[in-house]
Amino acid sequence: MTLILELSPEVEARLQQEVRRQSLDAAEYARRLIENSLLPTSPDNVDDDEAWEADMRALSEGSERLPVLPPEAFSRESN
Repeated sequence: MTLILELSPEVEARLQQEVRRQSLDAAEYARRLIENSLLPTSPDNVDDDEAWEADMRALSEGSERLPVLPPEAFSRESN
């Protein structure tokens, strides 16, 4: 199946950033995203290291905007 997508400039910039980071071309990256979102995640699929890494990247997406807590936040005395 061939798809043609119209992306906003912001989404396109983010796509290009991820494509460069993962050393993939845009079509391969998009294919992996679609496959990972449509295929069931069961123990049978977890064998594939690339799929697992793609799932972990998707899970962590946006985490760079989370605040960093100081070590004191994890001590009993801080509660």
